[in-house]
Amino acid sequence: MGNTQASEQLYALPMPGSKEDGFTHIYRDPNYMGGLVDKFENFESLGDVWRSNFENHTDTNVLGWRYKSGATKLAGSFVNALMDDHWNWYSYGQIQTYAKQLGTAMNQNNFCPELKEYKDYKLRLVGTMSNNNKSLILLDAACATYGITSVPLYDTLGVEAIVHMFAQTGMTTVFCDMPSAQKLAEFYEKGSCPTLKNIIIVDDEELDTNVVNRYNFRKNWRSSNKDSVEELLRGESKDLPETAPKDPSGTQINKIKKIDTKGDLKFVKISEFWKIKETDPFNFNVKGDDIYTFSYTSGTTSLPKGAMMSHINLMSMFKSVANLAKAEGETRYVSYLPLAHVFERVNMNYVLSVQGKYAIYNGIAARVTEDLQSIKPTLFASVPRFFNTVHGKIWAKLKKLQGITQNLFRKGYAAKKAKLLATGQPTHAFWDTLVFNKMKQELGGCVEVMVTASAPIKGEV
Repeated sequence: MGNTQASEQLYALPMPGSKEDGFTHIYRDPNYMGGLVDKFENFESLGDVWRSNFENHTDTNVLGWRYKSGATKLAGSFVNALMDDHWNWYSYGQIQTYAKQLGTAMNQNNFCPELKEYKDYKLRLVGTMSNNNKSLILLDAACATYGITSVPLYDTLGVEAIVHMFAQTGMTTVFCDMPSAQKLAEFYEKGSCPTLKNIIIVDDEELDTNVVNRYNFRKNWRSSNKDSVEELLRGESKDLPETAPKDPSGTQINKIKKIDTKGDLKFVKISEFWKIKETDPFNFNVKGDDIYTFSYTSGTTSLPKGAMMSHINLMSMFKSVANLAKAEGETRYVSYLPLAHVFERVNMNYVLSVQGKYAIYNGIAARVTEDLQSIKPTLFASVPRFFNTVHGKIWAKLKKLQGITQNLFRKGYAAKKAKLLATGQPTHAFWDTLVFNKMKQELGGCVEVMVTASAPIKGEV
C-alpha cells in the first residue's frame, strides 16, 4: 500500500479539492487516487470468490488444523497438550459441502430471521462467539454464499456490551465454543439476551453436557414451579422457595435472580447438520453492497458501535493486502489473531481467496511458535503492540552484545534498511546469511511479508 521512493514510503496522499472548512483533506492510497476499489480480480462479493474456488480448485487443500491429544482442561483452555504432528486439511470441495449443510440448516430452522429495521437493508444475522476454530471458517463460507450477515461477539467487552449487541441486532442464534456457551446460558437466564433461542456448539469434542443438563434442569424446575417464579418476577417475593433444589452444578436454584420463564433455549451440536442430505442451493445473488459482517468497536468511550461492513469493503481490503502480501509461490498463514476481529477475518478471506494454506493454531498462545515452525508461513500478521514489543526486545538485547557481534548486527541492519528504502526489497543475500536468518527462523524461516493494523505503529519499527 504505497509507492516506494528513495527516501520515504508513502501510504496516503491528500485528494485534490477534498479540503473543506473545519475538516482535513480526504487521504487515499497513492495507487488509487483515481477511484476507490469496488472489485477484487473481477469479484464483487465473497460469494463470488467462494464460487470460483469451489468450481476451479475443488481438490485444493486450504483449511488446516490439528488436534490436541492428552490434554488437560483448565478454565476452558487446554494445557499440557500434546499436539498431533499430522495436520488435517479441508479442500474447497469439502468446505463447499459443509457450507451447503450449514446454510440449509440456518434456512430450514429459521436461525436467521430477516430484519428490515435499517434503511432498505434486508438483514439475516447470526452470531459467533468462539476461539479460532475450523467451524467458524465453514460458517463464514456459508454466510457469504447464502446471504447471511455474521456478528462476532466477545465477552471481554463486558456484560453491558453483550446486552447492547443483542438489543441492537435481535439475534436468535449464536455459534460458539463450550466456554462461551456457558456464559451465554448464564446471560440468558439473567435476561441479558432475551432474543437468543439457539446455541450451536462448534466442536463436538468440547461438548460439556453438564452445562446443557444444568440449564435444562433449571428450565424444567421453573416450568413446574411457575407460581413461585411469577411472584419473583412481579416483585412479590425476594427469592424462590427455600425448598428449591440444587442444579447439577450444585447451585441453589432459589439464589438465581431475574429468571426468564418465557424462552426455551436450545443447545445443538454442529455435527447434527452434517447429517443433512438434501441441501438448498447457494444464493449467488449476493451483491457488493450487501452487508458481510457487523464489526463492533471496543466501546472504550461509550457502548460499542456496530460498523456495517459490506462485501465491497472486503474486496477493497483484499486489493490492498494483495499489493503487499502476494507471495512468490504458495501463500501460507497461521491463524492466531482472534477471528472476532475484522483484521484477522480480512487475512483469512484473503488467504483462502488465493488458494493459500490457512492453518489454525493450536489454541495455546504460548505455543504458537510450534505451529509457525510446522507450517512455515510466507505471510505473518500481528498487531502493532507485538511488533513494537519485539523491536524493543531486540534492541535491548543488542545493547548487551559485545564487540564484533554488535558491530555486525548494526552494519547489517543499516545495509538492509538502505536497500529497502532504495529498492523496496527487504532481503540482502550477504547480511541475511551472516546475521538475520537465525532470527527469521523464529517465525518458520519463510516469511516474505508482515502486515499490521488496528493501531498506530512506531515509525522506526
